[in-house]
Amino acid sequence: MKSNYGIDRVIEPVGMVPVSAWKIDNSPALRPGEARVRLRRVHIDWDSFRQICSSCAYDDERVRAKILYFVQRRGKLHNPFTNSGGTFSGTIEEVYDGTELPDGIGCGDEVYCQSSLAGIPLKIQRIDEVDYDYGQIVCDGTAIIFPTTNILRTVHDLSMNYTLAALNIGEDLYRISPVLRIACRYFSWPSTSGKICTGSAG
Repeated sequence: MKSNYGIDRVIEPVGMVPVSAWKIDNSPALRPGEARVRLRRVHIDWDSFRQICSSCAYDDERVRAKILYFVQRRGKLHNPFTNSGGTFSGTIEEVYDGTELPDGIGCGDEVYCQSSLAGIPLKIQRIDEVDYDYGQIVCDGTAIIFPTTNILRTVHDLSMNYTLAALNIGEDLYRISPVLRIACRYFSWPSTSGKICTGSAG
């Protein structure tokens, strides 16, 4: 279980899952059951991005520094004020021997990550650009993913910033889909509502 969920990377408090932990180990060195992604673009949850920008008076230098501060302090991009993370895109750089990623994804594949950054070990060396329209950063860094991390191959004919924003919303819809399915049965709503949230409609 530890190699699949990253529990052995939790620093504080020990024994928690990464998404609930205050601090995790974001070292790029791989352990069994892990793969490393070279970051390309990071989408920050919109509430988190607005909180960061507001607290920095939308000063570009301070915004960049605040994002880096969260990552350095916690080993992940997890805003403690909004309790939210985001998503990212990048290229699979290395896979630990014997680790199987979903859908046959391997080294060199470009991917989107739909799992929350609140539970992903992240290290950012440099922020090259802040996209204030979409709440995203173009950066150089690494992320550690596991076989249980929800990743998808990049679709090259889709806009990167728009797709990441949509995937971030899709993650929220996926989380509420069990509740929606119950509501559909209870209130006799059309079943299409539930299919949309599980990605099985259209």
